[in-house]
Amino acid sequence: MKKFISLHIYKWDGCSFSNKGLSEKSNICYIETNEGNLAEEDIDSDLIVTLRTGLFGTLYLEPVKPVPSGNVGYMFGGCYVSSSDARFDRLVRNFTGNKNIFAGALPLHDRCETTEEYASYSN
Repeated sequence: MKKFISLHIYKWDGCSFSNKGLSEKSNICYIETNEGNLAEEDIDSDLIVTLRTGLFGTLYLEPVKPVPSGNVGYMFGGCYVSSSDARFDRLVRNFTGNKNIFAGALPLHDRCETTEEYASYSN
């Protein structure tokens, strides 16, 4: 059985710029961990995130839900995720293999854009 812990979504001045991403719907999200206290049937599956490694080893979180059809991949929408729960810190340490890392607040990549939006914002 999958187990999860809850994480807090931190928004700039209470706002999310995720273009209808999960951070616009909620102030919390969930991540799977063997130490979790929440069962999958007790949480909203649209709010489940996973750890990812970006360029140069940077860490971020993104939804496990597939990118909506017609959209480019997930990107940063201005929000960060963290928790005072030591299980989150251990999860990040195990993910990276670095026992000296401090998880802190990690970027949430929950923003999606259509290819047209992406092209217009990139010019």
